[in-house]
Amino acid sequence: MEHYRLYDQVEKIKALYTHRRDLIIDSMEKMMPEGAERTHPEGGLFLWLTFPQGTSAAQIFLKCLEKNVAGVTGDAFFPNGKTDRNMRINYSNMPDDKIVEGIRRMAEAIKESI
Repeated sequence: MEHYRLYDQVEKIKALYTHRRDLIIDSMEKMMPEGAERTHPEGGLFLWLTFPQGTSAAQIFLKCLEKNVAGVTGDAFFPNGKTDRNMRINYSNMPDDKIVEGIRRMAEAIKESI
């Protein structure tokens, strides 16, 4: 591990994920409709969206698919209490332009649903 400078690579990846997290948050702040709230993760590869009461993440998910963008509905992550107001969004694996375009499409789907 020392020979391949693993720690240097980890620092590069951390900087990349921090950049992508900041980009998705900035894009969401500019494009998401009022009522769609998001987390600000300190680490990891995902953030969470929460929609207003009475808004179905499953319906938003279907609208997103129509626009070729997707997140994962939150009910898969709440084994002891179903919720239909959350989506988990990955920001780790797309380049900047696709992150911005994906959020534009997702915001459009959400606006049509809430």
